[in-house]
Amino acid sequence: MKQLFNILAALVIFVLLLVAVVFLYSLAFAPSDDGRVTDAEQATEVTVTEIGVPFISAWVSRDVPALKNLLRGEFEGAIPDLVPWERGELLPFKTKQRISTEENHREQTGDFDIFFGRLLDQLAGVDVVSTEFSVIRSMSFSENRKSFWSIRLLLAATGFNEDGGISQYRSENELVSSIPPKSSEVPPSIRLWQIETELERVSQAPVKEQLQNLLAEKGVEIDDRSFYSMDLEDVDQDQDLDIAVTTKDGRRFLFLFKDGAYENATTAMGLVDQEVRDSLVTRPITAFFDYNADGFMDLLSNRQVFENQGGKKFVDVTEQSGVIEILGDPSINTLGELRRRFRIDQ
Repeated sequence: MKQLFNILAALVIFVLLLVAVVFLYSLAFAPSDDGRVTDAEQATEVTVTEIGVPFISAWVSRDVPALKNLLRGEFEGAIPDLVPWERGELLPFKTKQRISTEENHREQTGDFDIFFGRLLDQLAGVDVVSTEFSVIRSMSFSENRKSFWSIRLLLAATGFNEDGGISQYRSENELVSSIPPKSSEVPPSIRLWQIETELERVSQAPVKEQLQNLLAEKGVEIDDRSFYSMDLEDVDQDQDLDIAVTTKDGRRFLFLFKDGAYENATTAMGLVDQEVRDSLVTRPITAFFDYNADGFMDLLSNRQVFENQGGKKFVDVTEQSGVIEILGDPSINTLGELRRRFRIDQ
């Protein structure tokens, strides 16, 4: 009996030693985590935070050196002239719409100045209030380029023009973002950018003074760009652009264009002008989108959704809209997630 016990004890000790050896071996020789991005969700977050945030800042401030720093092509080989996007192959390089970030090509053609000169021109004379850099699709670029990601991007800027009206630029774009492992110490960058569609809109009349007076009632200066955001859309389908504004403390305004001027139709359209405190709102969001595909643009105002009922009235449908799970967990790409799920308006 004692001999059997000794044998069993020896087996247990042997197994424990074997486990310890395997564990120590794995620590010594297993590949370490080099911080490589491995899925689309991670690629989205890195693209927005490490490319999008500095891009928007450089774009609005017209910081050309900073823009150029975000578009680099000095590592991981060249991008081919034809890029295998999700929907097939694009036409060969078009200087006015598409920019390759390869150093040699850029030096030969000067296409950076042509391409981003156009984007910068969109903001000439515009005092930007609201911007958007929303990733609405992220996918692996190719099996051979693990650090490259194909990005579908909605870019927008809205602000006051020199006449006191509102100007807006929007574009939908295809990007290739490069996100090397953190261990490489090479920052993420844009490898290729193609503008797919562009839209430029201007309000029919000035509205800045009206909004300035409304904000002043709460002791807020209109120059405090972090306190409010705005968007343009024809909410009543009368072929004129209307204006929605949302403040950080939850107040909202709706201006309809009637008889040659903008009138404050906030209360008449069901959007009660009152504070709605929400600690999860770190920056105000105003965005039109057609969540129910009825042809009338609905409104996202911070973390509330209002359904446009035939251009007559807005009704709070946050709970039943199907976006509560997105709005309940706000992230830096919340608006991108919203637009990705409700694509009928794009």
